[in-house]
Amino acid sequence: MRNDGNETQMSSTAHEREKERVTTTQVLKMNKIVYVILQAVLQLAGSTSLRFIKPNVVALEVSDLSSFDVLLQCGEQYKGEQIYWERNGESISETGNHITVAIDGLHGGNFTCHRPNRDLLNYTLLLVHPVEFPKGGVLIRSIDKEFISCTARSYNGQFHCSWKWHQERIQRAVVYFKAIRNSSIINCTLDSDISGLTCIDKDYCPYSEESRSINFTLLVRNLYRLEEHQRTFLIRDIVKPDKVSITKIQDDVFEWHPPETWSVPCSFFPLSYEVKVVPNNHSCDYTGSRVKENKTNESHYKSGVTGVTIIRENIGISQKNRRSHTPLLDNLLCIPDKILQLFLFIHILYF
Repeated sequence: MRNDGNETQMSSTAHEREKERVTTTQVLKMNKIVYVILQAVLQLAGSTSLRFIKPNVVALEVSDLSSFDVLLQCGEQYKGEQIYWERNGESISETGNHITVAIDGLHGGNFTCHRPNRDLLNYTLLLVHPVEFPKGGVLIRSIDKEFISCTARSYNGQFHCSWKWHQERIQRAVVYFKAIRNSSIINCTLDSDISGLTCIDKDYCPYSEESRSINFTLLVRNLYRLEEHQRTFLIRDIVKPDKVSITKIQDDVFEWHPPETWSVPCSFFPLSYEVKVVPNNHSCDYTGSRVKENKTNESHYKSGVTGVTIIRENIGISQKNRRSHTPLLDNLLCIPDKILQLFLFIHILYF
């Protein structure tokens, strides 16, 4: 009985050792496979990478304009079928569910796979994103030297972002856009002219301190060249009140009201106004001896000059929030004999 027990114990121990040896071998093999895969990924990342943008749209991110091979698949559901491919509407020699295509420079393409009767099965829009190239090939900078300009007319959480297309990029399109704050996606709608979009942050509270920025990403293309732009901002930094409506009360007294789009109550969202009178044919930056300036929180002004009439209105805002901004022309008024001009500026006050 004792010998049988020892034999059983020895057999069990040998079995455990063999099991441990097999497990160790398997782990080593798995580690080797993982290492090989990682090594291949790292080698690929050194020159190029394929980025998923959205369903059926991918971007080949390159650091130079060399030739790269890209593997395309029609779809697992079409495995075993006879499949033909087209590139930008023209037949190519590659066939089958998986094909390899060469991408030279910025020459991406729209690849479609078909059955022999030309029924469309699937497609892949392959774009090229030259990540090391300077931006500005598809969009151009605006006056503020940004590719994307964003403004808000009030503190209700709605804002508008716009951009300018390069005039020579006629085959342009918006590929993708996203606005996000604190991991929450903000709903945005693209304008009909694809030169801007309107967003509204439904979770934004205008009565609390704004601590987290909005991150906006825009992907645009011309032909098959992809360009990425980003903008980060707070609502309070892009607020620009709409036009005010100026009403003439008497010959030398004027009254205006906050813009209809401005947030209420005005006691919580205050505006101050700057009135400046300068000689005719001078800009609003003129600082001569005949200049009259007045800052007020009231919505009326007595010019002291009779016969003043409104001849032009333009938008202009100066924000005052720990930073100094140069006021822009908002409303220009002048007297009939064109001796004096009256400028009205709007200032946003933050507490």
